[in-house]
Amino acid sequence: MVRFCPLRSLASLVVGIAVGLFAAGVPLAIGSADPAAEVDPKAPVKPAAGIAGNLTVPAVWEAWKRRFIVPDGRVIDDANGKISHSEGQGYAMLLAVAAADRPTFDRVWTWTRRNLMIREDGLAAWKWDPQARPPVTDRNNATDGDILIAWALAEAAEAWGDVAHRSAARRIVRALAPTRLTHDGLNGLLLPGLAGFGAADRSDGPVINPSYFVFPAFERLAAIAPDAG
Repeated sequence: MVRFCPLRSLASLVVGIAVGLFAAGVPLAIGSADPAAEVDPKAPVKPAAGIAGNLTVPAVWEAWKRRFIVPDGRVIDDANGKISHSEGQGYAMLLAVAAADRPTFDRVWTWTRRNLMIREDGLAAWKWDPQARPPVTDRNNATDGDILIAWALAEAAEAWGDVAHRSAARRIVRALAPTRLTHDGLNGLLLPGLAGFGAADRSDGPVINPSYFVFPAFERLAAIAPDAG
């Protein structure tokens, strides 16, 4: 059977969903939908619009950058010993695109590429600890971090016409294919990481954590790597 583990943090899930919806341009106000509107089930699905420019409050973005991003592009987790992780790097890259802030995006992506993209399969190591030597002591990936990084790269490619970003996003999406689980009739679920969560790794596996599913990213990533499954 598939075991669904408890969410890592309800707060982190809510924040993740809110950021994803905001970045995707989805209104967050309750009651904003028109109850009289009808949806034609036969109408073609339109591709999701890009997120560039959706973050329209510069003061908020500048405050966020000052608190969490150091000059070299590392995003610090100030509630967890000032470590960095792939999820935080991906969120910062995504928000930089939404803020149309290419210099910050480039700094964060450069740090991420040099310090976390060290696995042979093209995925990111999940944690970088400034107190450890070497800073990466666990090379396992975190699926949500990889999804966020790939999504941000795809958005950056569209916003700034950078083919290299699109290619990098495609490589990550294809590398994530082994985390896609087909088990007991459940198709398309994602393992939290490539190692340690499958049926072969633990007696209660496979383990699924819904807080790793970055739903707003899936349509965009499917479009850039349709062969990834």
